[in-house]
Amino acid sequence: CKKTSNNAINLRSGRCRRGETKISNFSQLQGPAGTNGSNGADGTDGADGSLRVFGDGSAGALEVSSSTSFIEENPQFTDVHIASGVTLNVDSGTVIRCTGSFLNEGTIIVDQYASGTYVGSSSSSAYAPPMASAGFGITRAAGSVGAFGTNSGALAGGAGGVSINEFSARQILRPGPLGGSGGGVGLTGAGGSGGGTFTVLAAGSITNSGTILADGQGVSVGGAGGGGGIIILASQTQVTNSLSGTLSVQGGDGGASFHSVGASGGGGGGFVHLISPSTPINAGAVDYSGGDAGSNGAVGAVSTSPRLGGAGGGSCYGAGGMGSSVSSAGTSSGNTGGVVGALLTTTADPASLM
Repeated sequence: CKKTSNNAINLRSGRCRRGETKISNFSQLQGPAGTNGSNGADGTDGADGSLRVFGDGSAGALEVSSSTSFIEENPQFTDVHIASGVTLNVDSGTVIRCTGSFLNEGTIIVDQYASGTYVGSSSSSAYAPPMASAGFGITRAAGSVGAFGTNSGALAGGAGGVSINEFSARQILRPGPLGGSGGGVGLTGAGGSGGGTFTVLAAGSITNSGTILADGQGVSVGGAGGGGGIIILASQTQVTNSLSGTLSVQGGDGGASFHSVGASGGGGGGFVHLISPSTPINAGAVDYSGGDAGSNGAVGAVSTSPRLGGAGGGSCYGAGGMGSSVSSAGTSSGNTGGVVGALLTTTADPASLM
């Protein structure tokens, strides 16, 4: 019952008294909305959680004005600028996050990662077969060594590394350190290491007018080239590789034949992936070529030194090249260069993909 004189509310088990009005709708008992609480608890929606992929900007702006190595413990910036003429070395697996924009006018060099096969043991008079496998990287198989044997018979070359397909490559948005696989080895030295990976995630624009290199390692003699690496540039607004920009994920060149080993295969090319809601712009150069096959020459029939067929190249998006076979007469032939990689573009908001 509501009292008419002062709007007081009284609960009655029976009829309302004189000067009171019966309340039939209990919604009338609800008072006006209270004010928002303190400590910022105003009841409004929070920021889209997907934006966290671009970091929180807690490290502030990054201006790289002199050549250096990237060793930041908190790679969450507002804006990033690498100045012209500057070289920035980064470890494989580096991810730079920006709440603002990213501009590279200098040179970024990504370290190689997956190792090539190496010689297990050797001496001046005899060699042992290679004892270690090359690093697989992200691929299904690394480059393999050639057949090991005496100089009285023919020896087969090693198989090239097995590549990934386009579907798998498009799923790799934050790859970690694993990029291209390593190359196989000859008796005279290690195979080339696979190219590393580098990723930029920016809420603002990404512009490359300089150079970013994530190439596989080449070999001059004996070993095979490493597979190319991976570069991922993902912006919530626009990605541009400008006219003066270069993005490179080449496979490494294979080594030439030598007195105890056939010529090796080249590493397969890596891939570059550009992602933004507006169609990514590539006006510059993107090199995802496979490495060249090593040059063939006579393999000497030295009685105190066993021989080895040429090693297979490492792989990434492109397969590694085959190593050469070696005939009983010491002829090295049949090796191939690495297969080309790819430039991939995706027109989408990267936050929704991650």
